Amino acid sequence: MTEWPTVAIGDVAKIFDGPHATPKTVTAGPIFLGIGALQDGRINLGETRHVTPEDFASWTRRVKPQPRDVVFSYETRLGQAAIIPEGFECCLGRRMGLVRTDRSKLDPKFFLYYYLSPLFQDFLRSRTVFGATVDRIALKEFPSFPVALPDLREQRAIADVLGSLDDKIELNRRMNETLEAMAQANFRDWFVDFGPTRRKLDGAIDPGTIMGGLVQDTERAQALADLFPATLGDDGLPLGWRETSLGAVAKATGGIVQTGPFGSQLHQSDYVSAGLPVVMPANLTYSGFRQGDFSYVSLETTERLNKHRLKTGDIVYGRRGDIGRKALIGPYNEGWLCGTGCLKISFPPGHIPAEYLFYSLDHQNTLDWIRARAIGATMPNLNTSTLAEMPLLYPSDASLAAFEQMVKPTLALREENDQQNGTLSATRDLLLPKLMSGEIRLSEAEQLMEAAQ
Repeated sequence: MTEWPTVAIGDVAKIFDGPHATPKTVTAGPIFLGIGALQDGRINLGETRHVTPEDFASWTRRVKPQPRDVVFSYETRLGQAAIIPEGFECCLGRRMGLVRTDRSKLDPKFFLYYYLSPLFQDFLRSRTVFGATVDRIALKEFPSFPVALPDLREQRAIADVLGSLDDKIELNRRMNETLEAMAQANFRDWFVDFGPTRRKLDGAIDPGTIMGGLVQDTERAQALADLFPATLGDDGLPLGWRETSLGAVAKATGGIVQTGPFGSQLHQSDYVSAGLPVVMPANLTYSGFRQGDFSYVSLETTERLNKHRLKTGDIVYGRRGDIGRKALIGPYNEGWLCGTGCLKISFPPGHIPAEYLFYSLDHQNTLDWIRARAIGATMPNLNTSTLAEMPLLYPSDASLAAFEQMVKPTLALREENDQQNGTLSATRDLLLPKLMSGEIRLSEAEQLMEAAQ
């Protein structure tokens, strides 16, 4: 354990409570910060909502969050916390607490990492009031909770070490968002809006203009522009393109859409503490894998269930709960097992690019079609027959090959960033308890950081 002095949080910080009700949210306006936006020490802006200026004024009477305040959940999703960034104006939601540190004694970023450390998380669990519907921390007791306090210089140095890892993770995450947006824009322009064909119909002759400015090299733009018909057919599609279904293409090319192992194929006793990951819906986001929390099986188990193993180019699709979660399998995921709650979409190489299928599944019209046909009011469930009936545009082979060539490097870079983030996260998770307990010093931590980057 650390030899740092321990003080009560209330001696070095002020504690505030958020409102005790939830305002009506609107589509635009000041930001309403709910518990769902707190994710691994950061605020996920995609999970924030908005309130009217009038409600914002009302909801900030109790406390108006300031930059470097630490906000946390004291009811449901216990243990989640984040720091308010510079330039971020918001009001707090229900079940949210706020810590405003005395910065001459407690560095806010150090306190955030202390809060997230296993040392303090274990203490929180010991003070959790477990209820029939929700668990909570008694906020009135929070000021008496302990915080270990090195001198301010060491606090800041520790926060800088851990923060630099989080900053790199965040940079990679934002880069991946940009790469994803580029690939989606490319898909939407070519295969949803039929942009190149429509621009030709409007009289465009410059290849860069035909390709919507997405390709800067003139020769490359011309080669791509030549792949797109100059007219639309009676069906409203570029001439020669056709509508089919995922199942029809699978039947024609030897592809499969199959459910993961179920029933007696995979028992609870088959799971092990370390091995090859089994992909469950909870492991998926709308565009890839969620870090951590995988279940594992042995190599022998995956070999026994060989037809459910995943290979590069396969798509794993969650069939239970929140329909639309999916991931495209790359080299780093080769050999993983498609879990019980997922479907595997697998096509032989050289027919229809996996990247095209992935973004077809990502398109909102397709997603709406699938969700409307998922069975179950409380727990939507998707079967192979429904997914096989999914409408699928089949463009020309040349345009499909061009799209694959265009987005494959983008997806490879995304996967590299995800892998690096996994390493960085593991390093941070290793350092956090050791630094907070005084088990290792900063010089040792910096050596581990260099190895991770």
